[in-house]
Amino acid sequence: MKKSNEENNKKKGNGKSQAPAGDESLEAIIREFRQSLSPYERNEERTRQLQSVICILGKRSMEPILKMLHDKKDVARTYVPWIIAEIDPSTAGEILMPLISDKDLIDDISGALHGINVPVLPQLIKMFNKKLKVDTTGKNVLSANNIFLSIGKVRCDESLEFMNSVMDEYINEMPKEEFDPSEMDWKFKNLDFFYVLEAFVRQQDERSIDRLKKVRDIFPPEYTDHLACQIAIGRIIKKKPDDGFLPLEVMDIMIPSWKISDVLLGNKSSMSVDDWFEREYGEYFTPDIYDRKKEPKKRNRANHK
Repeated sequence: MKKSNEENNKKKGNGKSQAPAGDESLEAIIREFRQSLSPYERNEERTRQLQSVICILGKRSMEPILKMLHDKKDVARTYVPWIIAEIDPSTAGEILMPLISDKDLIDDISGALHGINVPVLPQLIKMFNKKLKVDTTGKNVLSANNIFLSIGKVRCDESLEFMNSVMDEYINEMPKEEFDPSEMDWKFKNLDFFYVLEAFVRQQDERSIDRLKKVRDIFPPEYTDHLACQIAIGRIIKKKPDDGFLPLEVMDIMIPSWKISDVLLGNKSSMSVDDWFEREYGEYFTPDIYDRKKEPKKRNRANHK
């Protein structure tokens, strides 16, 4: 769904390559670059090598890679922002910023431009505040959730400060009585709590841990919200931003898909749900990491029990 930090690191093109020989055409290099990303011929090492060659060729590569950037069906499209940022940092912002609202490119444009000190955060925050008012449920379009994830990947004091303010306001506006956050008419109707947590995981800033612990302890320990907060804390402490994707994982935490399959097929489960949870997430609940000291204040969310 979204590009992980590990994937983005690969797109920086650290492969060691020399400029191609004169008889090796740019067209052939671009073609092989695409082939290395094909699901049938995927070769990450070769991808990095070819990306480095394209960057070495410099502005000579710009015409074909710009075509790749604007072709929404091109398999190499999400690598292009990183290539442009390396080839021509002086104009990368001018080329890429108009495309930052593209759902498929927002992560890579944000990461590539932030890497060359082009200020992307103000634009992301502006987009987030606008999308926060738009219901994108069931639509394959850029949402407040997507943008908040991208803000999380822009690792700097300003992004952490903004994320903290959103989390604080989210919790302060959350009713104490039972409610469905997607149905109630409130400011954060279009922002999923688990995307907020995932953004903090992407930020990987230990200064957020105390705040996440306070949020965690608002919910009873058996609630998915509580468990998800602790998993986020653990992934920050253990520096594992790519160990999962909380917005999808919470569905399995609430109702494990394998358990449903066993019931439907009439199979006897080989392990309990508790054993499964311990196997998948136990490392984030060891005494040195899971240091809940008091009973949490009760805060109900109808669809997140």
